[in-house]
Amino acid sequence: MKRHLIQGFALMLLAALAMPLPAQAQDGKSEAIKVHGRWTIDVRNPDGSLASHHEFDNALISGGARALAGLLGKFYKEVLTWKIWLESPANGLCDPGTVVCEITERLGAGSPGLGELSVHVPTGFLFGEFPLGTVELKGAVNVTGGGSIRAVASVLALCRSSACLPTAPDGTQVFSRHTLAEQITVEPNQVVQITVVFSFS
Repeated sequence: MKRHLIQGFALMLLAALAMPLPAQAQDGKSEAIKVHGRWTIDVRNPDGSLASHHEFDNALISGGARALAGLLGKFYKEVLTWKIWLESPANGLCDPGTVVCEITERLGAGSPGLGELSVHVPTGFLFGEFPLGTVELKGAVNVTGGGSIRAVASVLALCRSSACLPTAPDGTQVFSRHTLAEQITVEPNQVVQITVVFSFS
């Protein structure tokens, strides 16, 4: 299943790169291929009620460009895992002694739990199944210490060979990152739910 998702992601990227682009935009400037990230963050209380809702966009950064170049040029064999980082200005948001809450892709069977991430490539059918052009990440994490979230990032752990292990990827690249204009306040024992949708134009 995971290999099908990775293959679908690679095919989607190749299709985006192969799309014809207009020579010039209406303002006279040439257009480029773009990667968009739409984030939704819900903070929920222990009883499940919604404490706050946030939506914002971010874009590819240099690490993401290197990751795409490595995948398309076959420098990397596959995406080992996706990760989401929630960055705090102080230690203890999710774990004592660290400013980053890390949500990692679940590689085993079953639904993801707290601190785990699912990756989905929506597909359609036209003479066979094909990716529709987006990649969706969903995950949640329990906030033990409380505090605030000042930035978010999506991260790729990459492999150059099939012998690559989840605990020892051949490369890690921050794919996208966004510093929040207003930090998201979270209280102890609240749950932060994240959805990220990547699209291409």
